[in-house]
Amino acid sequence: CCSTNLKNSQIPLCELGESAFQGSILPEYSDIYNEVIPAKAFANCSGVKGIFLHDSVKLVKNGAFSYTDIEKIYIPPTTQIEENAFLREEWRWSGKKHEYHMENYKKMIIGGELGSNAEIFANANGIKFEVVGNSEEEIKIWLDWKEPNEDLGDFGTLCF
Repeated sequence: CCSTNLKNSQIPLCELGESAFQGSILPEYSDIYNEVIPAKAFANCSGVKGIFLHDSVKLVKNGAFSYTDIEKIYIPPTTQIEENAFLREEWRWSGKKHEYHMENYKKMIIGGELGSNAEIFANANGIKFEVVGNSEEEIKIWLDWKEPNEDLGDFGTLCF
């Protein structure tokens, strides 16, 4: 998938490998249909505000969305999420010195259905969770979805 044109919001439905889009510039709002989102697949990606994981997504692996600035992500009810899928580092003052900590990204909002794996994951990791209807229209309204502007040119990936 590396070097794929990401002009539109839909991530290409192909077999993603580990670090497939790492360091890429993604559209502000992205649809993802891939069954498995591997480790570091979208690590260090910029530009993305909202992600819509569709029902076809069964597993989000550790580090899949690490070091991103995702504002909102919709996660289907049966999608499994590994413990550190949204990992982010922080430096904290321990009273004696600054210590380095890794934790799940807490500024992001996870949307999903009541009682879903998404709600359980959010609650276990101190991430804000919001109940969202399961129709595509309701999800896109919740995400404040905006289609990409074709006049802005090409949103290509930067693969490292």
